[in-house]
This record gives sequence, C-alpha cells and structure tokens, in this order.
Amino acid sequence: AGVLVVNNSGMVEFVNKKGEELLARDKGSIYRRKISDLLYFSQKVFSTSQWNELILSGQNTIETQLLKASGEHRQAELTLSRFQLAGENCYLLIFFDVTERHAI
Repeated sequence: AGVLVVNNSGMVEFVNKKGEELLARDKGSIYRRKISDLLYFSQKVFSTSQWNELILSGQNTIETQLLKASGEHRQAELTLSRFQLAGENCYLLIFFDVTERHAI
C-alpha cells in the first residue's frame, strides 16, 4: 500500500516507497507538494475544496484517481485517517491501485 502523510494545509509531509512507485514519482517530487496535485476525483483535479470537504465529511474511504508523473490516471482506493502531530492535525492516506479491479 502507498502511504502519504499530509499536513493541515494539504501538503505532503511523508511518502513511503510503495507510494513513490504507485505515483511513479520520486520522493523529492512528492514531498511538500499539494495533495490536490497528485489525486484526481471524477476525472477532474482533486481540488483543495474537495480535499477540505473530504476531511470535514468524516468519510474514511473513497475511490479516486492517482496522477502518475507520465500523466496517466490510475483508479485508486484511498483511506483517510486524521491524527495529531506536534499539536497540528495531519492526515494519513493509505492508497491502493485498483485499476485492474475495475477492468473486470
């Protein structure tokens, strides 16, 4: 599973190796980037307002699309959990490429 940690401003603070692989990007091109630059929702850019709505909705799991460095979109299942780090809200995103599941 890919793992991202996103701060309250929507900036990526951490990505694991599998996350780099799924996004087909190196850590340097993911770290401190807006999450809305990496995810698509309903064939559109996953906007900052959609990110905020997701956080406020309390929804834990959604289907979205990953945007690979090549511009390719891949279907993904994303689970979101909020936690506190140094007194700030942060978000743990765990995501899986489910493109093949949709092809069946």
